[in-house]
Amino acid sequence: MEPIKEGYYYHIYNRGAGRAPIFFSKEDFDFFLEKYFYYLHIAVETYAWCFLTNHIHLLIRIRPAEE
Repeated sequence: MEPIKEGYYYHIYNRGAGRAPIFFSKEDFDFFLEKYFYYLHIAVETYAWCFLTNHIHLLIRIRPAEE
């Protein structure tokens, strides 16, 4: 697998095993967003996201070290 590079854009997605739900309530979505921004905001710029009950899509750009 190619390493992630600064300044590049990525489409990140994940789906529940067997297409099973990964979010069961609004609080689950909120919890995910809270942790996502807490841990990744410094490293990635988020352009778009789509959360469905059984999968997610994110469009991100890896921030250069200068940012």
